[in-house]
This record gives sequence, C-alpha cells and structure tokens, in this order.
Amino acid sequence: NSSGSDSYSFWRVGYPSIFFFENVFSPFYHSTSDLLANANMDYCAEVMRASMSLLLHSQIVPSPVSGFQVVDMGNGSSILLKWNPSTENDIAGYKIFQGTTSGNYSKSYFTTAPTFTIDGLVEGTTYFFGIAAVDQLGNESDIQEKTVIPRLLPLAPKNLTSDPKIGMIELRWNKNSDYDLAGYNLYRANSPGGVGVKLNSSILTDTLFVDNTPQKGTYYYYSVRAVDNTLLESSSSNEVRSRVVSLDQGICIFDATKDGDGSPGNPTDQEVDDFYLSLVPNYNVKVYDTKTLGTAKLSDLGAFSTIIWHTNISSDLNELNLSSEELKKYLDFGGKLLLTTYLPSKAILMNSSYPKTFTPGQMIYDKLKIKNVDYAIFSRFSGASPLLSGYPNIFVDTTKTLASNGYHLTWIESIDAAPGAANIFSYETNYDSTTTSGKMKGKPVGIEYLGADFKVVTLSFPLYFMKFNEVKTLVNYILSNKFNELTSVDDLSTALPKEFALYQNYPNPFNPMTTITFSVPSDKNVTLSLFNTLGQKVRTLFEGEAKAGKNVIEFNADGLPSGVYYYQIKAGSFFATKKMLLIK
Repeated sequence: NSSGSDSYSFWRVGYPSIFFFENVFSPFYHSTSDLLANANMDYCAEVMRASMSLLLHSQIVPSPVSGFQVVDMGNGSSILLKWNPSTENDIAGYKIFQGTTSGNYSKSYFTTAPTFTIDGLVEGTTYFFGIAAVDQLGNESDIQEKTVIPRLLPLAPKNLTSDPKIGMIELRWNKNSDYDLAGYNLYRANSPGGVGVKLNSSILTDTLFVDNTPQKGTYYYYSVRAVDNTLLESSSSNEVRSRVVSLDQGICIFDATKDGDGSPGNPTDQEVDDFYLSLVPNYNVKVYDTKTLGTAKLSDLGAFSTIIWHTNISSDLNELNLSSEELKKYLDFGGKLLLTTYLPSKAILMNSSYPKTFTPGQMIYDKLKIKNVDYAIFSRFSGASPLLSGYPNIFVDTTKTLASNGYHLTWIESIDAAPGAANIFSYETNYDSTTTSGKMKGKPVGIEYLGADFKVVTLSFPLYFMKFNEVKTLVNYILSNKFNELTSVDDLSTALPKEFALYQNYPNPFNPMTTITFSVPSDKNVTLSLFNTLGQKVRTLFEGEAKAGKNVIEFNADGLPSGVYYYQIKAGSFFATKKMLLIK
C-alpha cells in the first residue's frame, strides 16, 4: 500500500484492502504489447467477481457504528462503552470485541442497548475494544476500535499555562475527561520540582484559577492535580514558573547574544556581560541570559521597570523573534524598553526584503514604532549622529571591528519612525554617499517613543561595538532623562536635582499600589493631587513641605474604581500633570 496505489486511501483509514497487481494479468502492461491476447483473462475475471462481491457485500452489511467512546470509570477495573444508536431498520444489536492487541480479540459480547459496561479488567493494562452493528441476518458492520487503560487514579491535567497580570497570576489548564472527576487542586512551590502548598480551600471545578497572593519579584512554581469522587489525586501536571507583573524591580539586561569565540564581530558571553553591566553601575540591575535560561516570557520581563535588550551577533537574531509577543505584552502593561540589535525587522519578523513598510497591527509598528526599514548589502556604518538635542554622538570602536570593512559595521538597517514617535539618530559612514558603501548615509537608525502608555528607544545598531564612554553617556541619558529610572539610594543622596520634575508612576497600569516620584531643587511646599477624567479631585496624595531631592510617594488605590486618573503637582510656580491607569 504505497502512496501511489489505488488502495492507499482505504488503507489509511483502516480498511484491510486488497491490491490487484497489473503485472499478474499482463506482464506487458504499460507497453505496446499490452493487448488482450497477452492478458490472463481468468485472473481478470476473478478480479471482477471479487470486486462485484465486495460491492454487493457493502450494500448488505450495516453501516459502521458512529460516536463510539470508551470511558474509564476510574476504579481501576471497569470501563463504559457508549455509541450512537443505529438508525437502520433491521439492526438486531451490537457485537463488542475485547483484546489486548489491536484487531486481535479474545472476548466478545452482544447487547441491544447503546451502552455497555465491562468489569474485571486489570489496572494499568492497555485494552482494545471494538464494536460492530449486527443486522437480523447476522451481517456485521466494519469494526470501530478504541483503546483504553483502566486506572484507579485520575489522569494528570494537561497544558497548565500562566498569564501574569498586575499583582496576580491567572492559571489555566485543559479539562479532564475522567468519568469520576470531582475537580482539581492547585499547588504553588517556591522552587522547581516541589509540590508546595495547596492554594484552593475547596476542590476547584473550573479550569481557571487566579492567584492574587504572590509577592512582587518572586518566582513561583505551579502544578495542578485532578481529584476524583473518592478524593484520590492524580499525579502532577506539567510545572510552570511564573511571577506577577510589577514593573518595580529595577533594570534587567536581557542578553540575547550567543557565546562567540572572541574574534572581531563574535564577542564572548563574558565580554558582552562585562560591557553592558559596566554601563549602569549606579542602578539596580539584573541580567537574564536567554541562551542559558531560555526564551524570555512575560513572567521574566514584567517584574522590571526597564528592559535593556541587546543582540550583538548578526547571525544570531532568533531570540528576539521568539520573544516578540512577550515583549509586546510587557509594553502593554506600561514597560520601558531600550532595544539595540542588528537588523530589527529581520530579528522581529524575519524580514529579508528592502525597502519595507509596516502597518498598524504589526508589533514592529505598534510597539517599536518602526514604519519603514531599508538596507543596502555593501553599506558600511561608522556611527550615529543625533537628530534630537540631548542625544550624544556615538561612533564605532575600531578595536572591535575588522580592517577589511574599513573598521565599519555591516548589517545596519535604517529605521524610520511611525506617527507619534521620533527619529533620534542618523546613519554615519566614512564613505561618500555616492558610493555603494556610503549609500545609507543620513538615513535614520534610532527611534524614541515616550508615550503615557509605554516607552521605547529602538537602535538598529548593536551598542557593544560602539565606543564605551559614548555608549555609557547615551544609556544613562536614556535611563534618567527618557525613562525616569532612579539610581541607587547612595547616588540619590549626593546629587540634588537642578529643577522641579514629576516622574511617571510605576508600575503603570497598577493594582492597587503604585509609586509616584517628584523632585524639587530645594525645600518647598508641595501639593500632589489625584483627579478623575471629569476633572474632579478624588484624593490629596501629598501636601506639605517636601525636602530637596527626589521624594517618593506610595499610593494605595483601594476604594477607587478602575480607570484613567491624572496626578498633578503644584510647587510654587511649577505645575505638572501625568496620567496613570488603575486596573482591578
């Protein structure tokens, strides 16, 4: 029954089909001698008789039984068979077959009802059950077969997943089909492989559970077990690691670069880690290595107020594609992202055609704010010049690049900002713009978006290959001036602000706690108020003398409904307002 045979379509669905070979009745088939005189007519006649007999038989025997199900009763020794009753008028009943190998049955039963219970089975043994409809003349339909293993314990639930939210984690799993299922117990552990504590006080009957008791910044390990009517538990489902979205655990550097050999263009993992950690010595920073810890999920991203995501080897861009949907969710919650990579459109969407335009609905447009990209294969990049005030010049470190490329970088896309965002850097090269190597000169290679919903700075060049001091200036400018990240307590205590400022609350969105920070250059009477969308004042968050420096207010929104609110500061002639989103 090769795929080229006429019987193949029957064989695929289980019919014991017979295959008649042409070369038996004519050894000259598919040739000029393929004539009646050379055919074995006795064989041909037998083929026709067998085919006609089969056709007549298929009209006489009952139709196969439909809706056949085999249900484990959950006691380790009984199963329930059920099926749809036949609608044919001459059906006498149903013949049931039992065996331990497919198609080889050691027992049979007869019933006229559309259900049948079989007892006395051995727990853990694989059984095959078949059923055929039988008419008044004793003709049997084709057998429909199912397999089952009688079990005493329920089956372990499958496909447990987590969906982190602000202050809570939603857990879902597939519904069990156990006949005697009572429900489920959900467990949470503080380390992998442990059962932990049961979260539900009574048996869960739904396949959704919301854990609203996790601590911020802490990973938890969840598993679920099915429970039968005698309160016996199944083994554990798959284990999932998760934590809440809090956006308050500082900065995380996500290393999506594979470990290179240290040659130009292929830095080692240690070289990359040392470089990026040295950029931010005054911040609360953690590192997540996607090559050792796995593809980043929202539970990995959502704890941090800012993500620095870097990819520094042009042949290794896959991790950004794998994590793009999780990054989108992170930004949906109000996160802040600094992305530095080769070829952003290839990394996100596996794009390979240029020029390319993106549209609303695509993550690269909606979240990274990239509308257009372009690339020229022989172009050479020496650095980036600022298009907005405040951003520094940044140029290639010639000790990390190849002389064969004129100490330039290759594989640098231009990226043009979508509406609402701004281009911040332009492509620089030491080659004339009329040459093949210089044709990208002047095109945008950086974008910023500083919305009330989220903040993103996207760079289409890897910072690792740029001059360290210039990169440090750039990153710290973005963190402090664009993302309003706070440095360490020691750093804050020694540097007074030169002007008034009101910072974006974090986390945002939030439920019910959030932090609001403002700075004053000297001791000053300050009023911080909260308003709803109608302009009505609903809370006074702070009123009194604020000390010079940065002041932090913890705000608990208990008692307020979900929605958009505005918090407003007044300090002498200084006046500022920002938006926050409460989600309950």
